[in-house]
Amino acid sequence: MRSLKNKPFMVLEQQPVQVNWQSVNQRFDYSWLFLWTMQAAALGAESVFYFSWQRFLGGAEQYHDGIISHDVGVAETWQERAMKSMNKLCDELKERFSLEQMPTPKRDVVCIYDSESLWSLEITAQSSIYSTRREVDFATRLCNSTGLGLGFSNTICGALDGPEPPKLLILPGYAFEITEEEKKAMKDFLAAGGKILSLPRTAMKKRNNQMSPFPLSFLDDRELILPDFGALLENEHDTFCDGKQQFEGELWAEKIEIVKNWQALASFNSGLYKGSPAVLSRELSAGRFIHVATCPPATEWFIAWLLKALDLVPVVSQPNQLQIIPMRHTADNEDRHFLCAINFTSSEINFNLNPNSGFKATGDSWLSATLEQGEQLKLQALSKGEAIAAPAKSFTFIELQA
Repeated sequence: MRSLKNKPFMVLEQQPVQVNWQSVNQRFDYSWLFLWTMQAAALGAESVFYFSWQRFLGGAEQYHDGIISHDVGVAETWQERAMKSMNKLCDELKERFSLEQMPTPKRDVVCIYDSESLWSLEITAQSSIYSTRREVDFATRLCNSTGLGLGFSNTICGALDGPEPPKLLILPGYAFEITEEEKKAMKDFLAAGGKILSLPRTAMKKRNNQMSPFPLSFLDDRELILPDFGALLENEHDTFCDGKQQFEGELWAEKIEIVKNWQALASFNSGLYKGSPAVLSRELSAGRFIHVATCPPATEWFIAWLLKALDLVPVVSQPNQLQIIPMRHTADNEDRHFLCAINFTSSEINFNLNPNSGFKATGDSWLSATLEQGEQLKLQALSKGEAIAAPAKSFTFIELQA
C-alpha cells in the first residue's frame, strides 16, 4: 500500500474484518484490524475509513462486518474498543518520540508501476500464471527482508527526479522500449552511483503494443540480442548458476546474447536456454545495471546474492516473515530515522540491524504494541540487546541512530 504520488493518502474501505464476497468468508483474528490500520499509517496513510460503519440490516452485504453491531444489546463492539486502543497508541507514539505525525516512509527503492504496461502484458499474456504483480511481490519481499524502503512511480523519469533519488530502481516487467529521455535519466542515475534491476519482459514492446525490433535496448542500442523467449509451465523451473550457487527461475525465461558492454553473472544450466546468460550486469561509472532473464526466486539466499551483486547494503537481517518499514522525519531542522516492524504471525520473531548499514538502535526508544484479544492495548518498552524482538501480532516502532 503506497501512493504513486509519494504523498499522504486515505484508505477508503478498510474491512473490519469479515467480508461477504468470497466463496467462503472466513473469520480473521481480531488483531488483524489493528495491524492493518497501523500498517497503513506507517506506509503514509493520514486517515483510515472503515466499511461499513454499521452492519447492514438487509441487502447483499448484510453479513459484511461493520464497526457497529446488528444487535442493539451490544453496547460497545470489539472494533470500537480496538479503535480506542489504536488512538491511544498514536498518542503514545507522539509523546514518547516527540512526533506530531508519523514519519514519512523512505523510498530507498522505487518500483515502476505503469498501468499501460500491465495492460500490454495482460492483453497478450502468453501465460495465464505470469503477472507483473508477481514481480512487484518480489520487489516487496526484497525490501521487507532487508529494511529498504519501497516506493512506486508510473514513470522512469519521475522515479529518478528530485533532490534525493532512490538507491535502486526496479523495472518489474516494464513492457515498453526505453525512450532516449529515459536512457539519459538512467545513465545520469548510474553515473551518480545508482543501481537498476530489470526483470523479465522489460523493454520488449513499443507503446502501441507491437513487438520492438530492438528489444532490451536499456542504455544503448544493440548491446543485447534476444533470439528467443517464452513461458514456463506452473511446475517447470530453469535453474541458473554463478559457478558456486544454484537458483531456480520460474514462469518466464529469455535467451539473450551479449554483443557489448554487458557480462554474465550467472547462466542457465538447465532448460531450453542452457548455457545462455540468466543474470546480466553492466557497470557505468559507480553504478550498476542488472537484468534477470527469468522470474527469480524470492528466497533469502537469492536476495542476499542479488544485493551483493548490486552492491547494496541491507539495513536488517530477518527471515522475511515481518514487514519492515523504514521511515524518516525531517521537520524542524531534524533528521531522524525510524524503523517499524509488523508481525502478523503467532510467534515472536527476532531480527538484527546490519552493522554495516550505518544505523544502530537506541535502547530507550523501542516500543512494541499488541492488542490483547484484539481489543486492549498492551505496550512494551523493549530493552537493548543484539537482537530486536517483534512479539507475536505486534507493531514495533524503533528510533535509529545514524
